[in-house]
Amino acid sequence: LLDLAAEYVRPEGHLVYAVCSLLREEGEMQIDRFLSQHTGWRADTLPFAAGVEAGAGRRLSPAHDGTHGFFLASLTYSW
Repeated sequence: LLDLAAEYVRPEGHLVYAVCSLLREEGEMQIDRFLSQHTGWRADTLPFAAGVEAGAGRRLSPAHDGTHGFFLASLTYSW
């Protein structure tokens, strides 16, 4: 899904990846794989402090944040 969406992002554009999962394989490992295979992309710092750092994104959980389980990451495409 990330690979397909990335084709539609213009230079200096952003792509936000969010999944309702606490699994590393569905969150930070997807971002790690994407960044290792796509030059010109970088992970951004998210503009909030909720959750805990998880690779290039943040993970929110019921135990820590009182939310459902989520992973979020923001990516920017630069030439």
